[in-house]
Amino acid sequence: MKKDLWLINNACSNHLTSDESQFTTLDRSYGSKVEIVDGSFLRILGKGTVAVETQQGKKFISNVYFVLDANQNLLSVGQLTQNNYDILFKDKFCTIFDPKGEEILTVEIRNKCYPIDWQQSDHAFFSCVNDSELWHNRFGHVNFSSLQTMVTKELVTGLPKIAKPDTVCKIC
Repeated sequence: MKKDLWLINNACSNHLTSDESQFTTLDRSYGSKVEIVDGSFLRILGKGTVAVETQQGKKFISNVYFVLDANQNLLSVGQLTQNNYDILFKDKFCTIFDPKGEEILTVEIRNKCYPIDWQQSDHAFFSCVNDSELWHNRFGHVNFSSLQTMVTKELVTGLPKIAKPDTVCKIC
């Protein structure tokens, strides 16, 4: 399995990878099983955020299952659409649009699959979690008012505008 190669997959219910080194955060307390196409089950050993290196720098994919016995990195169409991404399959291409309707990724079909090689992709911008939630997690679940203060006082380089969510995260 090539570390940077991910497949856009309509059959899997969640993003998954067997490469533990790709995770920036990994909650090993999360465990379950995932059924694969032959009817057998693979153990989920955790869930977290994965970093992928693109031509534009490091990007993040959240809610990725760590499945040691998986033989491919899979990006779930169902999980993407559940998070308000739009996916268009047309003329041997798959295009992913963010919740604002902007194109973020287009890949061409190869061997009846849609492989994403993050280093080769022109658009390769990807995040399945909003930036506010990601930074909330990175700073150890600090409150959103503090994150907003960090932005307004420019205390952290590269910290984007933070939006306070309507609900409290599961951990908080």
